[in-house]
Amino acid sequence: MAGEGDTQLDIVPREGMRFFTFTLSDVLGREMPGQMEAPSEEHVRLFLAERGYELVEVREGWYGMKFEQSAVARKAAVEERLREWLGVVLRQAQRDEAEAVSIALLPAEDAVRVFRVIRGDRQEMTDAPPDIWPALREELAKMAGVELRSYEARREGTVHLDIDGAGRDLQVTFEGNTIGLRMPGR
Repeated sequence: MAGEGDTQLDIVPREGMRFFTFTLSDVLGREMPGQMEAPSEEHVRLFLAERGYELVEVREGWYGMKFEQSAVARKAAVEERLREWLGVVLRQAQRDEAEAVSIALLPAEDAVRVFRVIRGDRQEMTDAPPDIWPALREELAKMAGVELRSYEARREGTVHLDIDGAGRDLQVTFEGNTIGLRMPGR
């Protein structure tokens, strides 16, 4: 965030509104600065929470912004959060004796949905904010050694992931807006 010594910009908000400068954290742990006009701090908190963001800091006023995390620290935080999130999903799928997990980006719904496949039946497990999608897709492709040139082209590979403290090899498939993970031993 901007330091207290930074100069507040001379911008006048619309009638009944105030300016807020904030730092938010997304589901991947990335910290991002932002500014918005709102009638109160509570409106800022509600607006961000409804979109899946955690508010780290908020101040009234329009300030110059700086990133707190370095690019390397942001990348490490994203990778750690992705692996934690994926670990939770895969542990649940294993407990449910799922054959596979399907992770789909649904742009029309502005969401990512996770499904488990049990005896051929696809069942919804959970959802996640859409900002997880590009990082997850990129990280899994890198782990599988798969180059994703064409978005619609089907690509397959193997990823080594930790499930309940044990390393497992999972077959991964990339096709359009869907990532498929075949559970080990299935």
